[in-house]
Amino acid sequence: MNIIGSVTAAAAGLAAVLAGVNLYLSGRREVDKWIRETLMEIFVLFLDASFKHASLCRTVLVDVTPSQPELNRLRSDILEAHDVATRGLTHLRLLAPPAVVEAATELLNAEYLLAKPCFSEPSSREEALELIRTVRKRRAQMLESTRSALGLRETKGTGDFELNLSWRDLRKRLNDATTEE
Repeated sequence: MNIIGSVTAAAAGLAAVLAGVNLYLSGRREVDKWIRETLMEIFVLFLDASFKHASLCRTVLVDVTPSQPELNRLRSDILEAHDVATRGLTHLRLLAPPAVVEAATELLNAEYLLAKPCFSEPSSREEALELIRTVRKRRAQMLESTRSALGLRETKGTGDFELNLSWRDLRKRLNDATTEE
């Protein structure tokens, strides 16, 4: 029996097995990296659409009383933001964990309740602001579940969208000053 030949063959076999495991794990890491990057892109698009949707609804329900042509444009933009979000939800359903999909669905449901009075009899200012707070809460829950799915630490408290400063007031002042000129 050739011991050196047997040891060499065993070492070569072990090397082949380890090389195969390494290739498998490397490929797995690349797939995981792609999923993570893609999920991040989808989430950012979804979040941008959510902010746009809420801002448009706030304009219709709280900030101004738009003319009919402006109201029609705002309504069209609300539907467009919703379309972007639903396309994002489709992608999330394919790539994201169930907790993220559930949070995204809850956010879309809250956004629907906010948009509904934009297309019918407007709600009171207080009711509209409460609907906006609900959207912000759902958005925060989605952000936290997405951060958790991405393996980011300290997910709690990262989704607070209740700002003490109102940039909206500054924008309104600029728009008012511009229209007066």
